[in-house]
Amino acid sequence: MWEVPLGEENGTDAAASLAGLRQRIDTGNNTSVIEYFMDGMPREWLDPVLQNPAMLATAPSLAADTEALAWTQSAPRTELWGGIEQPTLIILGDETLPIMPPAAEEIFAAIPNARMEIIEASGHGWESAVMAETLSSFLRN
Repeated sequence: MWEVPLGEENGTDAAASLAGLRQRIDTGNNTSVIEYFMDGMPREWLDPVLQNPAMLATAPSLAADTEALAWTQSAPRTELWGGIEQPTLIILGDETLPIMPPAAEEIFAAIPNARMEIIEASGHGWESAVMAETLSSFLRN
């Protein structure tokens, strides 16, 4: 898992966000959908998305992402993920957004067979060679 932006455990912010997102999807205004979904993210991330017709076309699919985030608030995290037996890698950049480190720690704590890797000098994006090495190292062990 790479930097999952979880809201507060047992919170309602993701459900509220999903309702707002669905309202915007229903209008058919993909720009509005993207702007709403990316609210609070750096403007330098938003502008390229809004200028890319292929990215704009994916706007309705953001409902599935937001549904998943709402699900993560539907019960205590240990209840949701405590039964995962598969080795799981949680990856976090050390220069990421403030919401990401607590979320990564919660996921790590909830999954019994989890491992966490911190990628130095990385924000929410990643260098493909570093990510490939991190994943291949995890899969080899």
